[in-house]
Amino acid sequence: VKNMSVVLPLINDLHSDTMRDRHWSKLMDVTQKNFNKGPEFCFKDLLDLELHKFADDVSEIVDQSAKEAKIEKKLAIIRSHWKDQKIAFDRSREGCPLLAELGELVEVLEAHALEMMGMTAQG
Repeated sequence: VKNMSVVLPLINDLHSDTMRDRHWSKLMDVTQKNFNKGPEFCFKDLLDLELHKFADDVSEIVDQSAKEAKIEKKLAIIRSHWKDQKIAFDRSREGCPLLAELGELVEVLEAHALEMMGMTAQG
């Protein structure tokens, strides 16, 4: 019963949408048990991992998955912004197009660069 009071919250945490295959692989490394997290994977398989012995490690893996998901989301937003970004040219000088005003573009670039540095510091 004591082990279940530790295991059940961990199982709930592992149910997170942020858990990717790499996190499950890390869980296998920590528990030193191999499993196939397919459609046949069930509650008994989780109990067989003896998660109560690795509570801190399991919590750390789940926390890491949440942080990585947050970073992935931010990167997707940044990527989508720059994917469609247009750069204007001033073609008033014949044969020598110049970049048009870049003030707003540079501001966004700097903001995204700061966000990415912050993400690197989190990792």
